[in-house]
Amino acid sequence: MGRSATVRLSRACRVAVAAALAWSVCVLAPTVAEAQAAPQATPGQPQLEIRKNLLPDSEMAPAKETMAAPVPRDLGTGQVRVGLLLPLSGPHARLGRDMLDAALMAVADMADDRLVLLPRDDEGTAEGAQRAAASALEDGATLILGPLFSTSVEPVASQARPLGVSVLSFSTDRSVAGNGVFVMGFLPGQQVDRVVSYAAEKGSKRLAVLAPATPYGRTVVDALREAAIKRNLTLTQQRFYNPGEDPAPTVRGLAQGATGPGAFDALLIAEGGERLQQVAALLPYYDIDPAQVHFLGTGLWEGAINIRTETALIGAWFAAPSTAGRGAFDKRFKEIYGRDPARLATMAYDSAALAAVLGRAAGGADFSVARIEAPNGFSGLDGIFRFRSDGLVERALAVFEVQRGGMTSISPAAEMFPLPD
Repeated sequence: MGRSATVRLSRACRVAVAAALAWSVCVLAPTVAEAQAAPQATPGQPQLEIRKNLLPDSEMAPAKETMAAPVPRDLGTGQVRVGLLLPLSGPHARLGRDMLDAALMAVADMADDRLVLLPRDDEGTAEGAQRAAASALEDGATLILGPLFSTSVEPVASQARPLGVSVLSFSTDRSVAGNGVFVMGFLPGQQVDRVVSYAAEKGSKRLAVLAPATPYGRTVVDALREAAIKRNLTLTQQRFYNPGEDPAPTVRGLAQGATGPGAFDALLIAEGGERLQQVAALLPYYDIDPAQVHFLGTGLWEGAINIRTETALIGAWFAAPSTAGRGAFDKRFKEIYGRDPARLATMAYDSAALAAVLGRAAGGADFSVARIEAPNGFSGLDGIFRFRSDGLVERALAVFEVQRGGMTSISPAAEMFPLPD
């Protein structure tokens, strides 16, 4: 069998939600307004179906802005119990709240009355995550979503593992994956591989990289080295700079070395936001011509509006998840809660949607490793994804080009994963 297949989050059913989704009053009681038969899944493949909320205008009340509002403990009255560990207090409370609210949307969209969501505040710390996991497991969780930070994963997994409970972490740290832990975060290595693959298709042969001397920067450089070897490309220079210092001397050194063995036709910049704009402005100043060197980036470039005004980056390429499914989600989130969602909110939605659908399987809830690792994968707000046997998520990514009017997809993300013959 050489064809690809993907189980989709299709909009096959629509549902009218009877109560507003609010931070302090989390009543999730969808009633079916219109239903159509969803396509049957191929045996052994989880069937994901999404229901579209049709909220009356009067029920689109913004969530209260009180960050100290109580965290609901049990959302639902059924027997399928799923823990959700997020930083709902402390410096990351706003992010945690956005992710929780997105998860509540997914439950309203997709779950039946068997699912019980168990939100727990992990406080953004390893100790808090340990307490939160213990609480969720004590209350019968058979799947854990979260935590967000890599340092909190093992304190959670060490409690879940003996009970045979899988953990779907939101971390991007590859080192915590495996042995019952699945990493759902957006992995920079896959972004590097995708954009390098595209650059190679367009003729790039010699690569260089500018990166901060941080764990993220080193991860990007390691991934670039692997991507170059895979495609028989040459990595001519790798330059690190202290993130707290002026990058100009490092950029100058890169430019001075860009002759002979150090010459390159594509440069990967492992930065985002204002720092990216600062580094990019230095490149033509030191005679690294964007007309001769193609600038490449990672998902950090996504949503960085300020880089659209940086002349040196016009025409640059970067890899990130497809944006096709996020526009409607962002709009609906703002209508319900009165604010724009954090970028990671879609990941919380997709994880809760996955839990909801596996929890309402015809034969009963099935959170087994085999179901989670379905080779055909799932389709969510950030495109298709699947989990590998090593616990890492594999995502289909698009390549975008920076333009003055915005960022345009020039190489779309795959819609189906290849399956083994």
